[in-house]
Amino acid sequence: MKVIALIREQEPKRKNLLELDPNRFKEDWDAACEALDYAYQRILDLKNGYGVLDFKKWVPYSTMIVPLAAIIYYIKCKKYESKSSYEKIDKWYWVSVFSNRYDQAVDTASFNDLKTMKEWIESDREPEFIRKFNPDEIDLDVDKQSSAIYRGIINLIVLKGACDFKTGQPPQFEKAKIQDDHIFPKSIFREDRILNRTLISTNQSKIDKRPSQYFAERVSELGEEKVKDILESHLIPKNALDALLRDDIKNFMELRKEEIIKEIKKRTIGT
Repeated sequence: MKVIALIREQEPKRKNLLELDPNRFKEDWDAACEALDYAYQRILDLKNGYGVLDFKKWVPYSTMIVPLAAIIYYIKCKKYESKSSYEKIDKWYWVSVFSNRYDQAVDTASFNDLKTMKEWIESDREPEFIRKFNPDEIDLDVDKQSSAIYRGIINLIVLKGACDFKTGQPPQFEKAKIQDDHIFPKSIFREDRILNRTLISTNQSKIDKRPSQYFAERVSELGEEKVKDILESHLIPKNALDALLRDDIKNFMELRKEEIIKEIKKRTIGT
C-alpha cells in the first residue's frame, strides 16, 4: 500500500493509504508487488546487492524497502534503467544507512527521497543530503546489533567476501552456521564494538584464543600473504596482522576503522 501511494506521488501516511483511489488499484498493486520483490532480492544479493544474510536479522532498515521499491518502479516504468541509475540508487542506499536517515519520520523520508532521486536521475542534480554526507563523521563505536550502522558494516563484510579464517575458503552463507563474533575474544579483552566483530564460521577453533596465538597458527598453516588476503575479506587491512600478532587491540581497531571508512567512501563518494 505504501509503495502504491509513492508511485501515485502521495506521502505514504495512514490517512493517504485509507483514501487511495480504487481506480487502477489492481494494476498498481501488481506493479508494487513486482517492485517490492525486486527490491527484496537486491537487498539479499550477497555479491552485487546489499549483502543482507537474513532480512529480519541483518537489514539495517526494513522500512527502506518501500522507497527502494518505488525508485526501482520509477526507473523501470520511465525507462531510466541504466548502470548510472543503479549506481545512484546504491549511493542513496548506503548514505541513508550510514547517516541513520531512516531512524525517524520514515514516511516523510520515503516521499522526499523518491522525489529527489527522480530529480537526480532525470537531471543529474545530486540530493543535498548525499552531497553533504561525510563518512569520516560516522560513529563506529556502536556495539548493538540492532544499530543500522552495525548491520550496515556486517553487510559490507558479506559483500567483501568474509573468507573462513581457518581454511581461507569463501563462506557458504546458505549452509554454514555463520556467527557474528569477536576477533579479540570478549572474555579476555572486554571489547564489544563493531570494530572488533566479524562473521566467523569456525568459532570452536578460535574461541578464547588470543589473536597472537590464533593468527600465528593461521600464518604457520597458510602463509603470511594468504592470511593477509583473508583479513582483507573481513575489512581488516593487511598491515593490521602485526597488531593481531602482538595482541594490540588499540592499534588494530584504529587500522580497521580506517579500512571500514575507506570502504564506505568507495560506496558513497566513489573514492
